[in-house]
Amino acid sequence: METDDGIRGKEGILLSLLDLESGMVRVIMDDVSNEAGSVKKPWNHEVVVTWKDYKKEEFTGHNISEKELADLGAYVVARLTALSKHGYKRQ
Repeated sequence: METDDGIRGKEGILLSLLDLESGMVRVIMDDVSNEAGSVKKPWNHEVVVTWKDYKKEEFTGHNISEKELADLGAYVVARLTALSKHGYKRQ
C-alpha cells in the first residue's frame, strides 16, 4: 500500500455538497490553488466555477443516471486538464 508523499499540484478543484432547505442538495465546484505546489499545504479558494442542484433523495440514494455521473466526471477531468495546461489566471 502506497503512502501519501505530500506532493501536490499548484491548481485543483474542490467539490462540496450543500443541503438546501428545499429538499435539494447542491454540488459546488470551486477552483483552488496551492502556491507552494510541490508540498502539502492549505488550499486557497480562487473562484466558484459552477454548481448544480439535485433532488436530495436522488443524489444521496445514488439514483443519478449514469449519463449524469459520466458528465460530471468528464467536466472534472476537463477542468483539471485546463488548469494543468494554463494554470490559474489571477486578476
